[in-house]
Amino acid sequence: MQEHLTTVPLSRLLESEANVRKGVLDENQVRSLAATIATHGLLYPLLVTEVAPKGRSKKTGYAVAAGRRRFAALRLLRDEGKIDADSAVTVRIVADENAAELSAVENTHQPMHPADEYEAFRRMVDEGAGVETVAAHFGVSVAVVQRRLKLANVAPALIAIYREGDMSLEQLMALTVSDDHAAQEQVWHGARYRAPESLRRALLGETSIDSDSLLATFVGREAYLAAGGREQVDLFADHGAHWIDGALAHQLAEARLAQQADTIRAEEGWAWAVALVQPDYATVNAYGRAPRAWRDATEAEQAAMDALDERQEAIEAQMEALELSDDEGADEAYQRLSDELEGIYTERNEREAALETVADKTNVGVIVALRSHGVEVIRGVIRPEDRKAAAKAARAQARGPAAASDGGNTDRLPAMPEKLVRALTAHRTAALQAMLMENHHVALAGLAFTLVTDLAREVYYRCKSGVEVSAKSVAYSMHLADPSVEQSRAWQQIDAARAAWSERLPGEQDALWAHLLAMPQDELIALLAHCTALTVDGIQSRCGAHCTDALAQAVNLDMADWWSATPDAYLSRVRKADVLQAVSEAVSPAEAVPLASMKKGPMVEAAGRLLEGKRWVPPLLRQRAA
Repeated sequence: MQEHLTTVPLSRLLESEANVRKGVLDENQVRSLAATIATHGLLYPLLVTEVAPKGRSKKTGYAVAAGRRRFAALRLLRDEGKIDADSAVTVRIVADENAAELSAVENTHQPMHPADEYEAFRRMVDEGAGVETVAAHFGVSVAVVQRRLKLANVAPALIAIYREGDMSLEQLMALTVSDDHAAQEQVWHGARYRAPESLRRALLGETSIDSDSLLATFVGREAYLAAGGREQVDLFADHGAHWIDGALAHQLAEARLAQQADTIRAEEGWAWAVALVQPDYATVNAYGRAPRAWRDATEAEQAAMDALDERQEAIEAQMEALELSDDEGADEAYQRLSDELEGIYTERNEREAALETVADKTNVGVIVALRSHGVEVIRGVIRPEDRKAAAKAARAQARGPAAASDGGNTDRLPAMPEKLVRALTAHRTAALQAMLMENHHVALAGLAFTLVTDLAREVYYRCKSGVEVSAKSVAYSMHLADPSVEQSRAWQQIDAARAAWSERLPGEQDALWAHLLAMPQDELIALLAHCTALTVDGIQSRCGAHCTDALAQAVNLDMADWWSATPDAYLSRVRKADVLQAVSEAVSPAEAVPLASMKKGPMVEAAGRLLEGKRWVPPLLRQRAA
């Protein structure tokens, strides 16, 4: 059969098995091609083979061997009512035996280089076609045309390098943040490392920040521009723009924080106040913490916190149900509950912080800092230069009547819900008991400390060591705080030790006394250490230092040996900000960035995988100075 060009009705075109393009067609590409055909017509004919009439049909069909996307675009135009079902389509009729080969030949032709497309768009706009017109003719959005025009505006010498394959598209996109061709070429040729972000940073300046960064969000775009800040639009960045004057944004943030810090200082009577913008941990930790105490909550305050805890539990249950739901609107409802939960965390922490007091505020101040989770107010801090004076005052206070307290929370840690504090410190208590059973010397020292300070009150003020001489086991208290503690390695070790001693000791009281009298001294010491360890009670209701810290320090307790920040144990029970903080500290801030946009459930699962084996523990479980 002789090949020839002709036109056939669209309705008589069919799919062909000879067409080598078998994959799923890209819907956006088909729509773009349809827009081009609607504007310019079908520029290239379809390759077809004749199909004999079947059944009652007396009309020849035509199977499309090459031009599957064009065929799909024509059908899309028909479905949208832009062309008729029997519109004439230009085709080239080929023999059946040549169809597969010709289809392969057509589909292996290389498309034009992307740079050609960028420059074609620019030429059309330069010749008078509007951006909207170009977008409509090619079936793409205005934003796509604007991006391609931006790429076409890179220095010609650099476009040539891109054409040769010595520059990636990502690198070319990075260079578009500046319209200065000389600067683009200087950065490209002078760069030691040509990572896209390095090129972008070199053109923008080292102090530039993204418009959606924590600092920019806190300052606000209007305030930044009003202060003379410069902004550079980036069509290839999700955040859309860069702030060139990062130092100015820092100054504006510091001024806003300083105003808030001065207000708190005046209202609460602190000696000084300081504002810190995105300080690192070393900067914050350079400040000491003043000794502080906790007052009892009033009935109204306790009722308010109890109500918050109840609402938190209810929200968490609803969010868990929504994560498994496929209902329309579940995502929106989940986000709304997540936002409410964040507010509850914040209010709960603020109410708990209000119960904290510092007896002597001389040389003691407040820090208002912009940190990764937002604005944080740190009360009761001591500047490095005031540490000696504060320590001297603390020693003088310790010699006075005021020192006869329980030595409670003297070191402020990040606040968290009471239920979680009790759960985490239950695991810490189990681990501490397990270690004390193996360290007879420290266990007996703790017992002696408690006996001596209790029996010689005329010499020593009463200060708990964590050992309760009444010999009351705290196993049930640990179970109430967190039933999962019974699955921990520490609990299993304690249980095994308890069972071993039960087998060695007689069951009757009279026989026990005789058995103990006859027991070798080293075994008796081991038994005393075992019993002493079982009395240790380190369960806390709020974050802070505790009387068991000295015991933990003496046995060198490292909770990373006994506990892991798994989704069930920790990650699902704290705020999203705390999950991100954990990943940032244990892995890297960069690894935490993708998690920020996730729902709580997937975020927790991803964070759990990242934290696995990293031995990270929250501040509450870290060893604290006694």
